[in-house]
Amino acid sequence: MLAADATLVSSALFDRLSTIVQKVALTLTAFIIAFTLSWKLTLVVVACLTLLIGASITEQLFLKGFGGDYSHAYSKSTSLAREAIANIRTVAAFGAEDRISIQFMSELNKPNKQALPRGHISGFGYGVTQLLAFCSYALGRWYASVLIKKKESNFGGVVKSFMVLIITALSITETLALTPDIVKGSQALGSVFRILHRRTAINPNDSNSKMIAEVKGENLNLSVSVGKSLVMRFYDSTSGSVLIHECDIKSINLRSLRQRIGLVQQEPALFSTTVYENIKYGKEEASEIELSGGQKQRVAIARAILKDPSILLLDEATSALDTVSERLVQEALDTLMEDRTTILSAHRLSTVRDADIIAVLQHGKVAEMGSHEKLMAKPRSIYKQLVSLQQEKRQPEEH
Repeated sequence: MLAADATLVSSALFDRLSTIVQKVALTLTAFIIAFTLSWKLTLVVVACLTLLIGASITEQLFLKGFGGDYSHAYSKSTSLAREAIANIRTVAAFGAEDRISIQFMSELNKPNKQALPRGHISGFGYGVTQLLAFCSYALGRWYASVLIKKKESNFGGVVKSFMVLIITALSITETLALTPDIVKGSQALGSVFRILHRRTAINPNDSNSKMIAEVKGENLNLSVSVGKSLVMRFYDSTSGSVLIHECDIKSINLRSLRQRIGLVQQEPALFSTTVYENIKYGKEEASEIELSGGQKQRVAIARAILKDPSILLLDEATSALDTVSERLVQEALDTLMEDRTTILSAHRLSTVRDADIIAVLQHGKVAEMGSHEKLMAKPRSIYKQLVSLQQEKRQPEEH
């Protein structure tokens, strides 16, 4: 929308609008001159011009009704093509090229069907417009001869008036040809302003929120649905609350809260720049001496280290790593977690082994809580079963 509609609005409102203003000024001037030279002939020709304008407007309305909005018709096929190209390896791996091509052609059937009536209406409308234009010329010349014959006007005045009106008619026709662009621009204007007026559901700079400079986490009281980052306030909870210092995070200034939280994700996002610049996102004024290098996970961890957060969120931080890389990253994480409250989400149980409190989630609810030793000593412990399963799975791989 920003790329296409904004350009369309610019073209319609600025380029086309200037042309329309020019043509309107020309038309008004021409009418004044024509009425001065021969007001009777001018009235007849103006009546014909009204029919000409009406025919052109009717054609555009028919096109809008039967031709439809091509941009909307193409949106699904464009979306399908974009997804296929973005995931071309998956498409090729499953041999789905033909299936994607058939779906793409199927989505194009709708605009293809619209093209036939649109073409017929355009041709018929153009023919009617041209017919009315030439009829107005013929009527104007015939009436001019009547005025000269009755000596109600002289030849020079009639010819001058008629020529001025012909030029005006051509100007009006050119202006009407711009109508489709103006209509498209006005339609795009709504979508552009909807984007400009959008507001985030969570205001990061709420004037009524509380600023925080330091955060100290206490013991964990957990009841969280899987996949929701409620601590970072990417989402707000529909029920219950998330408290820091016995204060609901909804009342805390969002920017100051996030300044005190470091996040290491399962799939870190790296920007198209140097490793040095990527890590500096954690701390803008950081020097090269403070930085750490390595793989993407270690870049993300280094970014969090520089931020020096009070609360650390680790979302599957080692899940995508091999055994050697996991050991190196785990050492970095151990350093990072010192003297900080850390909330760690993991499937690899070796990652959470040394945690103070381990919460085992089952069907989105906390099934067990306790330290590694406590959970392992518990009969029929879900955690103990998971540890056993992972150890059995690892033994053949290591062998």
